[in-house]
Amino acid sequence: MDRCLALACTVPSQGTLVSPSAYRVLKINPSKASKPCTGRQESGYPALYETRDGGRRENETGMEIRPDYRCPTSARFCQWERRRRGNLPDCRYPCRPGFGGRRKQALPATSRHLPRPPASGEFFFIFLLAASPVSSAAKQAAEKVGLYLAGIPGNMYSELLAAYCYSIATVQSKPNSSSLATYCAEQNRQFARAFALLEDAIRQQAFPGAVLAVAHRGNLVAHKAVGRFTYDPCSPVVEPHTIYDLASVSKVLATTAMAMLLFERGLLDLELPLVEVLPEFAGHDPRRATVTIRSLLAHSSGLPAYARLFVAAQGREAILRAACSLPLECDPGVHAEYSDIGFLLLGIALEKIASEPLDQFCGREIFTPLGMVRTRFRPPPEWRDKIPPTEHDLKFRMRLVQGEVQDENAASLGGVAGHAGLFAPALEVAVFAECMLRGGSPILQTRTVEWFTERQTTPPGTSRALGWDTPSRPSQSGSCFSSRSFGHLGYAGTSLWIDPDRRLSVTLLTNRTWPDRQSQLIKQVRPALHDAIWRALDAG
Repeated sequence: MDRCLALACTVPSQGTLVSPSAYRVLKINPSKASKPCTGRQESGYPALYETRDGGRRENETGMEIRPDYRCPTSARFCQWERRRRGNLPDCRYPCRPGFGGRRKQALPATSRHLPRPPASGEFFFIFLLAASPVSSAAKQAAEKVGLYLAGIPGNMYSELLAAYCYSIATVQSKPNSSSLATYCAEQNRQFARAFALLEDAIRQQAFPGAVLAVAHRGNLVAHKAVGRFTYDPCSPVVEPHTIYDLASVSKVLATTAMAMLLFERGLLDLELPLVEVLPEFAGHDPRRATVTIRSLLAHSSGLPAYARLFVAAQGREAILRAACSLPLECDPGVHAEYSDIGFLLLGIALEKIASEPLDQFCGREIFTPLGMVRTRFRPPPEWRDKIPPTEHDLKFRMRLVQGEVQDENAASLGGVAGHAGLFAPALEVAVFAECMLRGGSPILQTRTVEWFTERQTTPPGTSRALGWDTPSRPSQSGSCFSSRSFGHLGYAGTSLWIDPDRRLSVTLLTNRTWPDRQSQLIKQVRPALHDAIWRALDAG
C-alpha cells in the first residue's frame, strides 16, 4: 500500500453521484503521494482546487471540495487520460503539475480537443487513494463508465477503486435509477385509456408493436410495451427494453445536441455560412452563400425536403457531392420547409467543426454521461434479432431491413448521418428528455437549452425552434401541450414531446413502416395518445 493514484469525477448539480458513505470507506492517504496535486491541503484530505472566484464546496462528509475551472477540458475526461488512451492528441491546454501528467507545449487551435467549461452545478474534484494490484478485467470495468485513472503504472490499480467505479457504473447503466425514479406500479390503472389506444392501433395495423415511456416531474410513471415485432403471431414480443430505429428523432438526440454542445463551448457560430465549412456547397447560385448553420437548424435554408441521393450516389463523398449540388427551392430565411437534406449537410458540417465523427462525439459527450448505454448508431450484429424490422425493402436493398437504419441516404453514408441512423430504447430517450427538462444537466447549461428550444420568430409562421419542433395546430402532440413545449417526430413511427411547464415527456417508439411504409394511421394515434396521457395525469 505504498502507491497512490488520482481519480477524477464529475458530480452533477442534481445531487451526488453516489451516497456520502462511499467517501467514508475509502482509504484516503494523500501524504504518500509522490507528487500531490497543487492546491490547498485540508487536514487529512487531498489537494483541492479553487473556482475562479475562490468559491468552496463541502460534501456531506465534511470534505471540502473546490471546483476547478482553470482547466477548460471536459470534466469527464482528464487531458492526461485522453492522451494516454490515444483518442486525442496532446491538449492545447497543458495539464497542471500533479494532474497526472507533465506540462507540455500548447498545440495550435486546430487541435481536436474540444474544451467544455463545467456546466452549472458541476464541479471537478480529485482525491488520492492507496493502490494495490488488480486484475485487468476489473480495471476495464472501471474505465468503461467515464471514470478514468491517472498517475500510476497500469499494473497498480486498486481493487477498492475498481469496486467503487463499478458501483457507479451500475448506477449509470440503469438510467431509470439515476435520473428518473420509477413509479410504474399503478400504470395499468392510471393509463388504461392510453394503453387501450395502443392495443387498438395494433389491431388496426397502424403498427405491429410499440413502447411508451412517460416521465412526469422526474418520475417514470409509465413504461409499457405492446404488440410484436411484426404482424406475424409467431414474431418476438416487444419488451420494454426493445431497441428501435429512431429515424428523424436522431436529429434532436444526436445532431442538435451536438450543435448545442459546440455552441456552448464557443466552437459553433450559428450565423456561420455553410460554405465556410463545406466549400463544395457554394456552386454558382449566390444565394447559397447566405445559408447558415442557424437556417439549417431552423429548416429555413431553402434546401429541398428530400431527395433520393442514394439512387445515383453511394458512399460518403458521393452523397456529399450530390447533396451539395441540389438547387435551392427558395431564398434562404424566407420560408420554413422541413429538410432532411439540410440536416444531412449539418451533420457533416458539425463533424468538420469538431474534427470527429458524429457517432463518436455523441457517444462520448452525450450518451455516456447520461447513462444511455444502448443508444448508438450502427448497432452491432448481435443486436439485430432484438430490434424490430422497419420494412421489407423490395426497391433498393431487396431484403429485410432490421438492425440497420431504414433511411436509404443515411444507409449510403454508412449508417451515421445528421438526419437519421440512431437506435435506442424508449427509456433512454426518456432519460435524454429528462436531461432537457432539468435544464440540460449534466451535459448542457440551462440557457443553451432555452435558446435552442424556443420557437424561432423568422420565417413568419414557422413552428420550428433550433433543431426542435414546437406544437402547431393541429399537432401530433395533441391539444394539451403548452406553447413552450418542444419535440420531434420520426418517419419510422417514433416521437418525443417535452413540456417544461408540466415537467412532462412522452416517448413513443414504433415500427409503423412495417412492412411497406403504407400505413399512415399513426397520425391519428399520436394526438389521441398524448391527450389520453394528459387526462390520466390530471385525474391523478
